[in-house]
Amino acid sequence: MTSTDSEQTLSTGVLVVGGGPAGTWAAIKAAQSGADVVLADKGYTGASGATASVGTGIWYVDDVPELREAAMASREALGGHLADRDWMARVLDETHARMDELARVQRYPFPVDAHRRQIRNDLQGPEYMRRQRIRVQRLGVRILDHTPALELLVDADGVVSGARALDRTTGEVVRVEAGAVVLAAGGCAFQSKTLGCDVNTGDGALLAAEAGAQLSGMEFSNAYAIAPKGTSLTPPPRQPAVGCAHRSRRRDALAATRLPAHPVAHPHRRRPAGHCVRRPLRRGRAGRRDRHHRGHPERPRRRTAPAHPLTHPSEGAPPCPTTPTSPSSTSPPHWPMTPDDFGRLKLERFNIAQYDDAAAAEAAGLSPEHTTLFAHANVWPPQEPRLRAATHRYHDAFVDVARRVLGLYARVLDVPAHTFLLGDDVYTTPVVNDYPKWPHDAGTSDEEKDEEKLLLLEHADSSAITVLHQEGDYAGLQGQRPDGTWIPAPIRLGALQVFTGTLLTNWTEGRLRPGRHRVVAGGSVTRRSSAVFVAPSLDTVVEPLPAFADPDGSDFEPVSVWERASSNVDEYLRVFGRPEQVAAWRENRAYVAEVTA
Repeated sequence: MTSTDSEQTLSTGVLVVGGGPAGTWAAIKAAQSGADVVLADKGYTGASGATASVGTGIWYVDDVPELREAAMASREALGGHLADRDWMARVLDETHARMDELARVQRYPFPVDAHRRQIRNDLQGPEYMRRQRIRVQRLGVRILDHTPALELLVDADGVVSGARALDRTTGEVVRVEAGAVVLAAGGCAFQSKTLGCDVNTGDGALLAAEAGAQLSGMEFSNAYAIAPKGTSLTPPPRQPAVGCAHRSRRRDALAATRLPAHPVAHPHRRRPAGHCVRRPLRRGRAGRRDRHHRGHPERPRRRTAPAHPLTHPSEGAPPCPTTPTSPSSTSPPHWPMTPDDFGRLKLERFNIAQYDDAAAAEAAGLSPEHTTLFAHANVWPPQEPRLRAATHRYHDAFVDVARRVLGLYARVLDVPAHTFLLGDDVYTTPVVNDYPKWPHDAGTSDEEKDEEKLLLLEHADSSAITVLHQEGDYAGLQGQRPDGTWIPAPIRLGALQVFTGTLLTNWTEGRLRPGRHRVVAGGSVTRRSSAVFVAPSLDTVVEPLPAFADPDGSDFEPVSVWERASSNVDEYLRVFGRPEQVAAWRENRAYVAEVTA
């Protein structure tokens, strides 16, 4: 990339304008063919637009001639018999192939019928586009968020050779020179005021027309989904839900140089069904608060405690999210099984691979060396079927906490809230530890005895941030002071421990030091902890950010997450002192020390 005082220049093989379904699929296929790809989006790819806001219907028809013919005939009548059969056949072919790919490679959770067959009539927009962004990033596509295209670059022969865009985060103009340009900027539905259509201002059609393209079918449009105001898809006025994008009511063109007033820490996070929003109670007659059901003043409102988000799906909806800085306000996470159930499994350490299928990992964009080390089949104990669901719930909740804490770090360091955004393509490792009891001199806790009782040697995590939960009120986790002494971690039921990893130290030029810690046997009981290590994608190169860079030179060398993680084998050997565990890790197997009935 080159830069001038007023304009930056990028060179790429393919430029995709637009980050909706069409744009992301175009970027995926171009990258898979070996092209260097840049995707420019007016909003945030994966979070803006009609599909990401609500969802989309899909024209998925089984590859049966009679069914295809019936499907095309129904659409012909809908379009006044003006549809082109060749185009309809292509749409059917592509939709069938892409949805099969979405289910196989990106593991989209399609609903199933009574016979366990997938139902592919529509897609949940937020989940669909979240997976699209992840895959686009894994394939190495460079995404320019909040960068609307202004005009196409046309050479003297009339050939389109790129586009000029505006980076709304910096106010700079970006010139993207490309061998090919794909316009996938959506329709022109902003005047409908429907959800997610504020960015559909007809930019793609206008850019094409200005470059001399002939437009076809502009009199036709399609239905856009509308969500009732006040539902889980629309935040309440003046009190937006955490993670919901702020949208201006003005035309996007009038605010092209402005970012949302409050940068969003995690634009893909959707409010769960049980999300609670605090609203002032209405005043009723005689100044009394209206504490009754509307239409049923004689019946008091029932207030029931929602289930924890990590409980079994049959046990209730998730509760209101709480601020991680107030651990006492959070009910302690728990497994949907008793300690005896877990102890019966005799799991000493259980690591869960982010990719448990090598073929899917490669198709998702992981390089062969990444797949060799980080993709393996997870071994889930068959005698406890609830473990897998509970582990995934812990993972999702902990990653959300990690994003919030990174936003707090940015605030404390006086940098933009999005400075430490990990995006959706994060590399995570959920871990469950079962620390055995110490049968000898369990009551002693002096430092010499602690050295003898070490279960996990002192170390700093190689992640960006680690979120950990300890069950019960049993001591064992210790943190290191700056002077080298060790102190036990405070025990508060419901609290989460957060450790700064070495990657975050690199990012901040040492301003955030890694949290060194260790584990000792805490007494005559077995102690369990659950943790999720969170880092950027494996290909991310971590180096001091411009806000923290030392003009005299940095003490921290750039390092990729892949390099840091792959070199961590020796650290595991030192911390655990167990060659057989490291060998299992090298052989791409889960850490299951013993699984017995």
